[in-house]
Amino acid sequence: MCPKQIAVDLGTANTLIYINGKGIVLQEPSVAALNNNNKILAVGQEAQKMIGKTPMNIEVIRPLKNGSIDNFDVARAMLRKFIEKVSMSKKVFKTFSKAQVLVGVPSDITQVERRGIEEVIKEAGAKDVKLVKSVVAAAIGAGASINKPQITFIVDVGGGTTDIAAITLGGILVEHSIKIGGSNFDDAIIQYLRKEYNVSIGEITAENIKIQIGDVLAEEEKQIEATGKDLATGLPVPIHVNSKEVLKAISKVYAKL
Repeated sequence: MCPKQIAVDLGTANTLIYINGKGIVLQEPSVAALNNNNKILAVGQEAQKMIGKTPMNIEVIRPLKNGSIDNFDVARAMLRKFIEKVSMSKKVFKTFSKAQVLVGVPSDITQVERRGIEEVIKEAGAKDVKLVKSVVAAAIGAGASINKPQITFIVDVGGGTTDIAAITLGGILVEHSIKIGGSNFDDAIIQYLRKEYNVSIGEITAENIKIQIGDVLAEEEKQIEATGKDLATGLPVPIHVNSKEVLKAISKVYAKL
């Protein structure tokens, strides 16, 4: 029996698929690896591991940017691959076609961007697609009582956008979306280490540094060891980064929030 509802979070950094009654069945990076003929070679974690390690004839890209579709064909192919991962059945696309598919979107999404997301989901096999604002979905997921006569403030920090809203009685009083997210913090750390240490690190390493010691409110200084590539020699080199350096690296991005 097909589930009645499927939720898809097609994000800049990650894609999640939730099936009613089963929970989260997929959580993978929104990344795809293509060859010269634009054939998808890998998606998700497998593709992310290839970043910075691929030959000239293979390109690793993120088909979404700031919460919107940047490359329609790749986004569609990536989502279809994700759906195949969720169920190995040959009838997997019938699941999508019979279910209502809910998709989280940024607050300031344009009509053109809305159509782009709807088309990608429908091309993946869905017929009944409903777009839901990410801040509302985040509030419900956090257990907030959005239908009560009290104001709930929600800040939803995604990979490419940050949505802020005040919700009460099931409606949004005020909302704002900023084209800044977790990926911007990762990029800031990458650029800082390149400038200060002449060392290049990848997205995964930068994200790990951010998660481990990127607390802007931390009172105790922390340190982490990471491995990067010396830009002068091209050889792997260990580097030690402390929380003060990370705070300095991300301060301009954080200030914009």
